[in-house]
Amino acid sequence: MKRKKIIIVYQYFGTSESKWSTRWFDFTQHFINEGYEVTVITSNFIRSDIKKSIFFKSIMIDNVKVKLFPFGDGNNFSVFRRVVNSFFFLLSTIVYLIFVKADNYIFSSGPITAALPLIFKRKRNTILEIRDLWPDGGFEMKKIPRVFSKPLFFIQKKLYESAGKIITCSPSQRKYILNNYPQLLNKIHTIEHGIDFRILDFSLSYNQNESEHKNKYWTVVGTFGFIHNPYKWLELAQNLIKLDQNIKIVLIGSGPLFNDIKSKIYLNKINNIILTGQLSKDELSKWISKSEFCLFTTLNNIIQQTSAPNKIYDYLVFKKPILIDLDMWLLKKYGEIIWKVDFINFNKDDLVSIRHKKANLNFNAIDSYIKQLNRSKLADKYLI
Repeated sequence: MKRKKIIIVYQYFGTSESKWSTRWFDFTQHFINEGYEVTVITSNFIRSDIKKSIFFKSIMIDNVKVKLFPFGDGNNFSVFRRVVNSFFFLLSTIVYLIFVKADNYIFSSGPITAALPLIFKRKRNTILEIRDLWPDGGFEMKKIPRVFSKPLFFIQKKLYESAGKIITCSPSQRKYILNNYPQLLNKIHTIEHGIDFRILDFSLSYNQNESEHKNKYWTVVGTFGFIHNPYKWLELAQNLIKLDQNIKIVLIGSGPLFNDIKSKIYLNKINNIILTGQLSKDELSKWISKSEFCLFTTLNNIIQQTSAPNKIYDYLVFKKPILIDLDMWLLKKYGEIIWKVDFINFNKDDLVSIRHKKANLNFNAIDSYIKQLNRSKLADKYLI
């Protein structure tokens, strides 16, 4: 019997060993186990662990056919370079899909231009995944001039109407889209990022009692980029040193602001921050396992509040309380373990309060979250 084919267009694909998100790699493996032939069209993303190429390249990775197009995206490039690369990635994808057919096409957007080839395929065969609200986010953060609003929102509407199914990565993204396009109600669904089973395995090996540690580690996993607002951790660190000298903020990750953050820590003599740089999932898990709390923040705007940060799911695996300072959907859905605080004005009463809440965590609810976020179960929902 002929195997069904799935083609996935995703610019940021990596292998099982990636330090970046392995979400789509895990989804491809589930599809393959279900009997599908899977092809991924991707690019030279700076954080991918796939070896870069200046030419078009075809490789096999764990039974996935990977088509590597040499037009990477990322904050390491200028806006002009990103626009040029996005255009050539789009053009190359359109040309490739003219000659190659599949039973299902999944376009993971963000920027949305990567999904444009969708409009040339049969509606019933296409799935559009909205990882980031785009171009909405670009306008909100003033990265795209307003003069482009009409053509870009026209493209957005065309894509939404052309897709057979639309997937968002958070219920808040779904709500945002339905506020603007209520006619999409019956074809828009939410499938979250889910639990990385590697992190889950590491949690069984490394989960420790933080009372064994003199230092109380508060861990942040994230990119040192503008939308993640990393300067806030410097302010929090200077605040915490007055409350508890045993608290150390551990910043895990890299990015365009890493060197500037490192310099500011040195110049301001902030000695309660540990900078690790980018770590493997193994090393990252060791830090989370011995943490008292895990932290998250981003720019405080309507678009970022809908985002679905991967690191939240890593924190959940270790059943560590997660502190955020935004009115995000996460507070409503995962309120047993995600709590809102004011990082800038954090005080002694706040510290006493969160430590008291931590002592009374509802672990049964957290176990339930972890079961619901199994990536094999989530992958099944794409093809229902």
